[in-house]
Parts: sequence; C-alpha cells; structure tokens
Amino acid sequence: MKFRILIAASFVLCTGRLAFGQFPYLGKCPEPKVQENFDMQKFQGRWFEIERTMSFLEIGSQCVSTNFSDAGYGDGSIEVISEGRGPVLKLHKSVRLIAQVPDQKEPAKLKLRLSDLSLKTHYWILHTDYDNYALIWACNHIWLTFKYARTENLWILGRERTLPQETLDKLHTRLETVKDIRVAKLLKKVNQENCD
Repeated sequence: MKFRILIAASFVLCTGRLAFGQFPYLGKCPEPKVQENFDMQKFQGRWFEIERTMSFLEIGSQCVSTNFSDAGYGDGSIEVISEGRGPVLKLHKSVRLIAQVPDQKEPAKLKLRLSDLSLKTHYWILHTDYDNYALIWACNHIWLTFKYARTENLWILGRERTLPQETLDKLHTRLETVKDIRVAKLLKKVNQENCD
C-alpha cells in the first residue's frame, strides 16, 4: 500500500513539472556548450519558431514568434514574449516570461521563469548567428522518488518564418554532436503558413 502511495505522489509531483517540458529522462540536466561571447543586445528582437519539441504551453500552436527585449527592471532581465495561434478556432495565444542571467561570465546561460510563478528552468542559447537562426535548449530538474530526473525542450528559431533547408541541415548536424541533449530527434516543424 505504501508503495502505491509513493508512486501516486511521485506522479502528481512530476506532472506538475511536466507541464513545462514533456520529455522526462533520468539524471540531472547536462551542461552542453553554449554560444561563446554571447551578445544579448544583438540577439534581442523578434524570432520565429521554425522547429520545436513538444511543449505543453505550445501544443498545436502555429505562427509562433518570440520577442526578446529588456524587461525594464534595471537588473538586466529579459522579457520573453511568445505569441501564436492556438489549434482551436485559431485564437491568439500569448505567454510572457522573464529571463535572467545568473552569471555575467556566461550570458548565454539564462534562467527563465513564468512572470507569475517561481518555477525556473535552464534556457540556454546553444548557437546563433544573430541575423538568421538560433538554437535554444531548455531543461528542468524533477525530484523523482529520491533520484533526479529532467525534462528538456529544444527550439530552432529564425528571423524569418522559414529557414533554408541547408541551414536546418547544418543545425541538425550540429545537434547530433551534442551527445547530452536527448530531444534533438524529436524536433517537429512549426506551421508558419498563412500567418499574416
């Protein structure tokens, strides 16, 4: 009986965290290499989701764009606003998040939180050329029956609604060399057609 209660409690705790990243794996979040000499000023502005892994907050969303800008708090925080159309009746959806840089020596390693919740996640810029594409990875820790587990998400962003296939192929190849990221093969194309 105690075992069943422990399993049920673990499930409830995990599903709360899985709302923000749906791919659970055993172990702590890895430490993949991030963009060297990352410049947030150059990175700010509007990006479009080209490919992504499943995220509860974005299920079925299309025409998704994300805008990065100074949050206005005077502490270097970045406002991250993702907007798109939902799958039902194509209604507009918007999510506002706040990103902070815990260590100024590693500005590509952000911590992201929902503006009204304390939940924080790794939100790391793995690679970008600032003008065309960006590769972003997120990871959450889950405390699961006395062991660590994690969930991961991954996005390929573009400054335009599409990226050339050659660029996508290069980004996929780059992800194949990052052995610790488990979700790379789960990327799916985001519908960016008939958005305007």
